[in-house]
Amino acid sequence: MATSTPAVSPEPKAVTVRTSVPSRKQSEGVGCTVFRSIGSAAFRNLDPFLMLDFFDSKPAPGVGFFSHPHRGFVTCSYMLGGEGMLHEDHTGTKGHLRPGDLQWMTAGRGVLHSEIPIGDTNVRGLQLWVNLPASKKMIPPDYQEISASRVPTATSPDGQVVVRVLSGECMGVAAAVQTFSPITYLDVTIQPGASWTLPIDPSYTNFVFTLDGTARFGRDRVTGIAKASIVFNTDGTVLPVSVDADAAEPARFVFLSGKPLHEPIVQHGPFVMNTQREIYEAIQDFQSASNGFENSHDWTASIEAGRR
Repeated sequence: MATSTPAVSPEPKAVTVRTSVPSRKQSEGVGCTVFRSIGSAAFRNLDPFLMLDFFDSKPAPGVGFFSHPHRGFVTCSYMLGGEGMLHEDHTGTKGHLRPGDLQWMTAGRGVLHSEIPIGDTNVRGLQLWVNLPASKKMIPPDYQEISASRVPTATSPDGQVVVRVLSGECMGVAAAVQTFSPITYLDVTIQPGASWTLPIDPSYTNFVFTLDGTARFGRDRVTGIAKASIVFNTDGTVLPVSVDADAAEPARFVFLSGKPLHEPIVQHGPFVMNTQREIYEAIQDFQSASNGFENSHDWTASIEAGRR
């Protein structure tokens, strides 16, 4: 009797690297330094991601991201070091983000806010801008603030890979935040000599931003150095990552994956809409303190007192 041979599932295909570009150092706000990857001339945007800044600034009088408006997208602030950042907006929301804390701020139809680094040491962190779908751009502003102790952690079976799950899911661990479109945001630390394979969706936009140490990414094992963006092609379903055994330190990077919106993007500074007309309306609304910016002309951030 003839016997059939069981079908063998093909090995998952490793993704290749599309490009790797160091971030551009520039000044933002007043006296603040950022290293910009997404949002720079090299990467104007990577749908649905609009901007990613690594900030590293010494707190001092007159230093900060003083009152400025937003409309049409979400900001995600993730603190890495220092004593943290004070924040406040014209709707009455106010707080203090400390190392390890995470804040998703939905600007929606309009928010005027201020962010100020405090303390005696450099404040380090990441700010990510994520586009909102057209149907959500004019919703009321909202916040999701997750303290460091509430950010879930996933660990590989051998203990060599530790992941803070900022959004989405990793190794069966789900994040504490909800996003308007599917977004995975992971803070990954890999020990020297370790390797890891991360499943990815090739229909999504996938990239990493390297923070510390040196790791190798993708099928072609492109080396990632600190503060570089590595963008992947759509030709694989897994991302292999490894750190050389003789590396002087663990490698740390963030991995970002998002479902593209495939919608027009028209950006004018802090306003991100779908048409030029909507940009004109955003500017007019801000100037007239209406349609989301009510009371903004009479508002002064209390956290700016004595710091400007």
